[in-house]
Amino acid sequence: MATRVYIGRLSYRASERDIEHFFRGYGRIRDIVLKNGFGFV
Repeated sequence: MATRVYIGRLSYRASERDIEHFFRGYGRIRDIVLKNGFGFV
């Protein structure tokens, strides 16, 4: 079962690599979608 997590108030300079590094300890990351100031993992 896949779950998508909303991440708000991100820096506009946050990269997919930054997000992957932060969340990798919680399990396998299937997809990262970044927009201006927010994203989904």
